[in-house]
Amino acid sequence: MGNFGRGPAIDPGFPVGVVIPTIGRPRLTAAVVTALEQTIPPAAIVVVCDGPTELIRSVQLPDDPRIQLISSLPASGLSAARNAGVRHLRTPLVALLDDDDEWLPTKLERQLAAYRKLLDEGVAHPLVSCRAVIQDWWGGQLATAPIDLIAEGQSVGDYLFRRRHIRRRGALLLPSTLLFDAALAREVPFDESLTISEDWDWLLRLGARPDTKIKQVDEALARYTEHEGGNSRQRSWQMSRAWTEAITTPLSASERSDCLICDVAPKALVTGDLVAYLKILKRARRIGGAGPRAWMYALLGIFVFALTDRARRWARRARRSLSGRH
Repeated sequence: MGNFGRGPAIDPGFPVGVVIPTIGRPRLTAAVVTALEQTIPPAAIVVVCDGPTELIRSVQLPDDPRIQLISSLPASGLSAARNAGVRHLRTPLVALLDDDDEWLPTKLERQLAAYRKLLDEGVAHPLVSCRAVIQDWWGGQLATAPIDLIAEGQSVGDYLFRRRHIRRRGALLLPSTLLFDAALAREVPFDESLTISEDWDWLLRLGARPDTKIKQVDEALARYTEHEGGNSRQRSWQMSRAWTEAITTPLSASERSDCLICDVAPKALVTGDLVAYLKILKRARRIGGAGPRAWMYALLGIFVFALTDRARRWARRARRSLSGRH
């Protein structure tokens, strides 16, 4: 890799530090390069190993003095890595970037402009996001999301959880799109006890503060890598349900019910647990307030499950027939 020490000037009024938690994915190199190649480049990049720094021994990083490598040990987990990175930085602003995502060249430039505007409007702690290009592991473009941007005066819970579209990705605040001030992140750190929904939990707590405002730039400025099967296959529905039921930030019945139906229940369904799926729907009905699109999404889930279950049974019968077993 070449030396990235020269290039556009760092914004002297708003130096940005980048926090990149990593478990040693090979795509870390590309993530770091896209941060260095910003039209307004960051002042520092902290790569935080979620474990010993030997995790990235085989990953080649650019030769640039702004890159610093640290470990989150003795703590572990995504939240601990992000908190460690924020503590290590000395810049007034922080931008998050996951090790399998990338930024487009003008991300920081566009977001800093939005950040300044919010400051001029009297917002003490702006948090700026943007749209993103959703890509698969091989770089194939799947969509540009979110469909909707958070509205003026809209709560984080209403934006994230109320179902307004049958399609996925209607509302997103992806970590790799977030820019905020370091003082806010030190005052309201990520919850290191959580292993699921860390981002939602943090955003809900920030959104409840009267001195904080979330604004999304109406432009795709990042590339988000969606793993095969999505998060639903990687997360326990039991843990997701426990978190949703235990949220202390005020949520309306509609927000909590829609979250149970559209986020928690599908995680049970992809494991084949139809009984759990129906129990979660029953719990949402008991809470009340779920919107019509949430219930449509629930019915769609049952329809898809029925089709896939029928396909699995057909495949089993076909295998038995081909093997000569009856």
